[in-house]
Amino acid sequence: MASLTFDTLELVKDLEKGGFNSAQTEAVSNAMKKAMTGADVATKQDIFQLRLEIKAELAPLKWGVGVCAAGIVPLVIKAFFS
Repeated sequence: MASLTFDTLELVKDLEKGGFNSAQTEAVSNAMKKAMTGADVATKQDIFQLRLEIKAELAPLKWGVGVCAAGIVPLVIKAFFS
């Protein structure tokens, strides 16, 4: 998984515009950096890979359902039309 990145300088500037002093902006910036670094974030590539894995896992199930349906249809036809 990838880490989420953000512009800490932009954050500091916004906080200072909002009335935060230098120590406060540094504390908030460090807290945000720690929170973002530890966060597990799925990228588009991660999601794409997961979709491929799910498709590969479901393929045999689809074939199994098809084979079962192919076996049941003649029995139903025989039961109702013979």
